[in-house]
Amino acid sequence: MARLAGSDITALLEFLKDLYSVCDLRVFRRQLVSRMHKLVGSELTSYNEVDFLGRRHTSVSDHPGASEFPDSHNIFDQHVAEHPLIGRFARSGDAGALKISDFLTKSQFRKLGLYEDFYRRVPVRQQMAFVLPARPPTVIGIALNRSGSLDFSERDRLLLNLVRPHVVQAYRSAKAITQMSRKLVMAFSALESLDSAVLLVSQSARMLATRRATQLLAKYFPGTAPTGAQLPDILRRWARHHMDNLKGTDVPSVLTPLTVKKGGNRLIVRLVPDADCFLLNLTEWPNATGQEAFLSFGLTPREAEVLSWVAQGKTNIVIGKILELSPRTVQKHVEHIFQKLRVETRTAAAAWALQIQGQVNSITGCATPRALREVAPSERWGLAPL
Repeated sequence: MARLAGSDITALLEFLKDLYSVCDLRVFRRQLVSRMHKLVGSELTSYNEVDFLGRRHTSVSDHPGASEFPDSHNIFDQHVAEHPLIGRFARSGDAGALKISDFLTKSQFRKLGLYEDFYRRVPVRQQMAFVLPARPPTVIGIALNRSGSLDFSERDRLLLNLVRPHVVQAYRSAKAITQMSRKLVMAFSALESLDSAVLLVSQSARMLATRRATQLLAKYFPGTAPTGAQLPDILRRWARHHMDNLKGTDVPSVLTPLTVKKGGNRLIVRLVPDADCFLLNLTEWPNATGQEAFLSFGLTPREAEVLSWVAQGKTNIVIGKILELSPRTVQKHVEHIFQKLRVETRTAAAAWALQIQGQVNSITGCATPRALREVAPSERWGLAPL
């Protein structure tokens, strides 16, 4: 029975450390074939996806071009049904590492058209492989190849069988991440079509941003990389502050939006946290006025205009002349305002309006609708809660 030395265990642990650091499927394939030879000696290691029935395959190797010669791809596909390992994996679903020499002698292998037309020219004399989960008739195999007479040992087989469950898990993780990334790209494409300003930010502050978000970053944070690849420092520190506050508590604190003013406009940044990343939603608004703040409570633009004049002590007749409305129409607007604000008198409505205008002008100069609802202390004015 094969036994492993201490150096084998060390090599195995180093291999697993590298393997589990992989994120997406493309990197997984490259890293797997580039590291495998450190675990089991191989002159050419390849990751292969083979459609056994359709006779088509794709391959990634640690020595690109080493198995390529004129029409090599088509030649391999023509002879793939002769491959003793691929055929075995496709028919039986064996998961363990297998060698060509488990099924064929050297002379039998060299009589195959697969060897004569393909492997002889690579050259490959010995091969050991194991497979990853795949839907039939696809076979995903990791093949280790040697050109000399030294075959793979039982120690090599043991190492590959020990590492295979970890390779399978890393493959599934990389595949899931790749699929999520593709869905995320599709979602961002949809957001692009809506001209939305959204950023997805990783722990390292790398980000995926829509075109509109990149434009707003450049406008409000001069010096931001034009590619939008790096989050501006002020945003990174603000977001990290909130993310840190969310850790270790069952009751998260209120995520106060960040406001950045520039000229006559302001940028409102809202954070949506997740386990290892966060989403930033960017919204640009003109600097707030009292009337704009009234709209967030359900008032129509006309009702907001009427309320602003009520707050200045104007009568219905005067308001009607200013807005070119009849006093009766103004009175209807006032009644609707009372209903929406849940007040009963003009004095109460005026007090409410003045308070909201004061919050906008004195606290931030750019209150958001949600913030306005939170800061409006209706009890102070004897009003019913909203």
